[in-house]
Amino acid sequence: MPPPAANDHELIIVSGLSGSGKTTGLRTLEDLGYYCIDNLPIALLSALGEQLQQDNPNLHRAAVCIDIRNSSNLQQFGELIEELRGKNVSCQVLFFTASESALINRFNETRRKHPLTSSQHSTADAIAIERDMLLPISELADRTLDTSQDTIYDLRERILG
Repeated sequence: MPPPAANDHELIIVSGLSGSGKTTGLRTLEDLGYYCIDNLPIALLSALGEQLQQDNPNLHRAAVCIDIRNSSNLQQFGELIEELRGKNVSCQVLFFTASESALINRFNETRRKHPLTSSQHSTADAIAIERDMLLPISELADRTLDTSQDTIYDLRERILG
């Protein structure tokens, strides 16, 4: 990802399935000089866009992660993206995905539970529910990264690519 010109106001929105590499993606963008925010409430996207437009040399490129923790506001996502682009904020949506089997393997390897797993939902069910919940974001993605076959290092190289 080439750096934008100094006068560009750039926002990269990282989203995707739990376990698909969003955190690795956000950390890679931070290494590239982006101001990064994990789990930004969708309702604050507009305010962040306004901050990016200010003449603050420390904040002209930002990357945020939005995921199912914002589930109550996901339907507003499309409107907010249009609003940001209407204010001349360069806005790119990166959506991370992976196969069900890859995600289940990652959860098993890390011994972590999928955030939607419960006594009523298996990990596979939780992944399917999450895919449906994130549809408003995935449909607007400028770039979708399938990380099913990637290691952390492979993913980092693809983003830097």
